Amino acid sequence: MKKVLNWLDDYLEEVLLVAALAAMAVIMGIPMYFVQAAPLAGFVLSAVRVLQRWIVEFQTVRGKGED
Repeated sequence: MKKVLNWLDDYLEEVLLVAALAAMAVIMGIPMYFVQAAPLAGFVLSAVRVLQRWIVEFQTVRGKGED
């Protein structure tokens, strides 16, 4: 019983949110591969943003950055 309660405490919110997202996708007619690809697209955008920030910081350290 304690394991079940721990699992519910850890994962219930995520399971419910995933189920709600899937239900909304079905209702709106969005293909599931779009829904499944969304986290990957978000990761790629975040990685590009981090890379841009590193480039700006590197240029600033070298003295060619923003003044």
